[in-house]
Amino acid sequence: MFASLTLLAQLSGAAAASPPAPPTFDPTDWSGCTLDLVAEDCDPTASPATWVSRVGSVSFTASGASRPIAGDPMGGQDTLRFSGAQSMTSTTVLSSVLSDLDDWTVFIVLKVKGYTNLATFGAYAAGDFYFGDSTEYFVLQGTTANNGQVFGANYNAGAYYAARRTLAVDTGAALGFRGSSAAGKSWAALTDQVEATAQSSALATSAVIGSLAGQLRIGGGSPSGKFGNFEVARIFAYNRALSDLEYDEVVAALQAFYGLGSLAWEPTTPAAPSWWHAVEAGRIWQDTAGTVAAVNPGDPVARIDARAGTNFSQATGSLQPYLAALGDGLAVRSDDVDDNLGNSATFAAGAKTFACIFETFSQPSSAGNETILRLGTTPQQIAVRHSGLSASGAKGFNFAVDRTSTTGVCIQPTGGAALLSNGIHTLVIRYTGGGTTTAAAYRAWLDGVEVSLTTGGNMAASGNTRWLATSVPAEVCNASVRESLVWLEAIAPEDCAAMAARLEAMRS
Repeated sequence: MFASLTLLAQLSGAAAASPPAPPTFDPTDWSGCTLDLVAEDCDPTASPATWVSRVGSVSFTASGASRPIAGDPMGGQDTLRFSGAQSMTSTTVLSSVLSDLDDWTVFIVLKVKGYTNLATFGAYAAGDFYFGDSTEYFVLQGTTANNGQVFGANYNAGAYYAARRTLAVDTGAALGFRGSSAAGKSWAALTDQVEATAQSSALATSAVIGSLAGQLRIGGGSPSGKFGNFEVARIFAYNRALSDLEYDEVVAALQAFYGLGSLAWEPTTPAAPSWWHAVEAGRIWQDTAGTVAAVNPGDPVARIDARAGTNFSQATGSLQPYLAALGDGLAVRSDDVDDNLGNSATFAAGAKTFACIFETFSQPSSAGNETILRLGTTPQQIAVRHSGLSASGAKGFNFAVDRTSTTGVCIQPTGGAALLSNGIHTLVIRYTGGGTTTAAAYRAWLDGVEVSLTTGGNMAASGNTRWLATSVPAEVCNASVRESLVWLEAIAPEDCAAMAARLEAMRS
């Protein structure tokens, strides 16, 4: 496998500048590798132009106006430019390259030169990048709905799998598609393990690949009007689904060898949060008029300007929270009182994703519950709290999303409420909308690690959006909150894990 920079350099005829650190995945494991097309092996000026795989006996040909042309180098390596109807075909069928019915992986190193900006995939894919046969193929395509944002898809039987990531035009990227029976469906993954979502009610699986008999094609042309505008440096495939570790090793090697940047996940991708509050200089204010910025830890805070959603304001001047340090940034701190720092946020019922970084302290009241966050009006709230433990003990943690009654159960880690020590914690919650009292509808990452979930005790219905407090005086808080975000969708689990890692990086 091409899981090390050294091996990639050897296969391409280039010398590595320096040996990489030993990979954790064995790069000599070639089991299931069935295709490796390297751009430097093709002479587009030949007639016919032929592109032969370094593995097996797969050969692509093109002639006349359909031939690709030489593209711009990518990291010093050759690329082939396909535009319009330019294409190369092979008598080999896709089921020969990916013969396993359930598990396979395809990697592509490419540079999109321009997007067709179509509204969606139709009966066939007019992809900006195209590789496959007339039924099953791997494509990139922009859409009018998101200003040309790239969709990666494994398309068959009316279903395609969209992994939302933006690839800039004329910017190289390593893209992987992986079909996995373990995952229960085909899915596409980009450099940071983005799980794709089915875009059709007729969910097709990777099993379709095993019976395909159409000839392979790269680029545009007949039979189905598939067109492209891209440069490609490499296409290779494995007749099995690589593990996460293997996948990461291959992507890292490709990025290093071809000089590609990482598609690091940010809160604004794949979609901007609908509600986002971060405590930072220029967004914290001492009074409700927002005229004097709080800068130093200890300054009272009465207003926080939102990055997205409505602003927080402090309605009771005598119980103001104050500015405090948390990790490498600032947070809003409360001392076991109802600070009443809130807003009028309203969330519709259904799928949501929540993320937060906060710090907990000993509970001076010695009893009762602490509400860290209660976001949204009743009943479509997201509430996070410690429950009913003494000042001398660790705090229990549970949460509720879209609670529909005062007796609705909370969700908590399996085995009981998670015990949180005093200090900084991060939390990401993914809710699919499949039932507010069903643990299977949730996934949660606590302190960067996913935890198994079960149902727990009740959480009282209460009030409006609050940071660090609630309108129920018994549920005050002794904690700090630095940042919290809400998406009105269940973003991909891999995005959740990336969000958890981002928050974890804020601890120091």
